[in-house]
Amino acid sequence: MRVGFHITGAVADRAARLTLGERSLEVLALWKTPGIKPADPRVRVLDQLDDVTVLVTDAPEPTEVLEAALAARVGCVITAELLTTRGLEDEFRQAGLPLLLGANLSAGIAAALAGHRAGRAGEPLEIMVAWTRPGNPHRSGESIPFPAPVNARWARPDRESQWPDPGVVTRRFEAPVDGSWAAAMTRVAEADIDGLRTDMLGVADDATHLDAIALATAAALVGRGELPGGPHWVSEVPLAFMETALAIGLEVATYHPAPGAPAPEPAS
Repeated sequence: MRVGFHITGAVADRAARLTLGERSLEVLALWKTPGIKPADPRVRVLDQLDDVTVLVTDAPEPTEVLEAALAARVGCVITAELLTTRGLEDEFRQAGLPLLLGANLSAGIAAALAGHRAGRAGEPLEIMVAWTRPGNPHRSGESIPFPAPVNARWARPDRESQWPDPGVVTRRFEAPVDGSWAAAMTRVAEADIDGLRTDMLGVADDATHLDAIALATAAALVGRGELPGGPHWVSEVPLAFMETALAIGLEVATYHPAPGAPAPEPAS
């Protein structure tokens, strides 16, 4: 695996360090990342993308990185969920190069939790998925039982995410939180031979660490050649994403609400 990182902040910096733990890593190239002094012999500083198969960035506006990847004919992984330059997705499709969008907490980890659990369910009836974002907490809305230490939070429906549902219509919620913690969870109601059942999966950790795991996981999937050419979302490959994220260090909690138990009340 030969991965190039374009680092603009703490997320890609930590994701690059996590990627150094990947057994199949041959080269980790730093592209247009000044001030870095590599200590690992696999780490190189490059001006040209002549020694990698995928370029990874946490740039909020990744147009320059995407265009560089196309010019070098390498795949690309971005944290951004929207492309402001029209036609770039089609260019990756036409070039046969993989592009993975939304390698972050919501479109990455939260989407993978929902898709992974839905794929294991007997007959999914409803999926709810939620995640946190930095901001002032709501004082009303939908009560979301995130794992500790984030705990229950008020959330409101998300109407902006672009990633596709994991085969079942999914209700999405976003909960603003203050502080350095972040979380994501999914609740799946399913029917099996024993009747109705509800399961929940969730993660909670340092916000930068969770975003970094999402980015490093996406980098590994594309770097190992596990995605075909064209634009993709994590929700299309939730099983592969979760297996890789767990190997990198993501810790997932599984919990089952008691039948008829009311939703936890978030602290005001």
